Amino acid sequence: MNAMAAERNRVVCFLGDSITANGGWIGYISAYFAAHGRRKTLFRNCGVSGTTAGCAIERLYSDCLCHNPDAVYISFGINDIGWNLYEREYREGCDLSDEKSAALDSYAATMDRLVTLCLGYGTEPILLTPTAYDDVSDIDRPALTCNTGLEKCIQTLAEISGRHGVKLIDVFTPFRSRLGEGITLDRTHPNDAGDRIIAAALLRENGYDATDSLLAGIAVTGTEKKRRETESILRSAGYVRWYMGMKSRTPEEAAENIARLYSEARSEDAPGFMKKIANDYSSAVCGSQYLEGELVRLTREIYNGE
Repeated sequence: MNAMAAERNRVVCFLGDSITANGGWIGYISAYFAAHGRRKTLFRNCGVSGTTAGCAIERLYSDCLCHNPDAVYISFGINDIGWNLYEREYREGCDLSDEKSAALDSYAATMDRLVTLCLGYGTEPILLTPTAYDDVSDIDRPALTCNTGLEKCIQTLAEISGRHGVKLIDVFTPFRSRLGEGITLDRTHPNDAGDRIIAAALLRENGYDATDSLLAGIAVTGTEKKRRETESILRSAGYVRWYMGMKSRTPEEAAENIARLYSEARSEDAPGFMKKIANDYSSAVCGSQYLEGELVRLTREIYNGE
């Protein structure tokens, strides 16, 4: 079944972590559809940076199924395996095999639960393998052994796919085959070229004749750019609500964590992504209803070919 094509209005959600929340590959899929006159599918980015499949269960209804999607693409892995465990092993020379095994067990249980919940709601869950960790490029970060954990995630996804009879799409293999070509920002997150590889893999799996070089030549309209910017602000706000909130045991602790985020974001040496998240959250808090309305309006404009 082609989960993206439709002869009627169709809603497709993408549920994942920061690789999803960044929205680049989703934007390329949307641009491909618009360029080829296929505007009957509406795409919603439901990614939240820093989260796992377990976190997704907590927000599944309020952040994803609330859109009444026909299909949900589910993509988790790098946070679930505990990439920080691999970093600790690298830096400290310790053996964290038990902790890594426990993380994989949790991943298996929560991914299975996500699929079960989507099926129970009446939407089609589609599993995506994680993208490969870039362990070959010349990047000023240690090359960790995360791919060993991600490959075990893929084995788990294959078992879940077979058990529930749901589709599994491999983006790990085409992504890994291109490592070394400069397709990641920091070994974990795809850059623009990496986003095109992911988008092309998904489009091909849905029966479309797409390549990353073809996607590079598609012009993105002003409306699509504005829609991406609006959605990006809302997803940043989601990071603060869900990631920071879930780390907190009480409302008071959540407020303290958010205040700490703002304090750190104001420092001169704060990473750019942290400053963006803080600014976007402020914009969303001050105008969330307007931004949600703009997202709907811009989506409809794209759908109607305006």
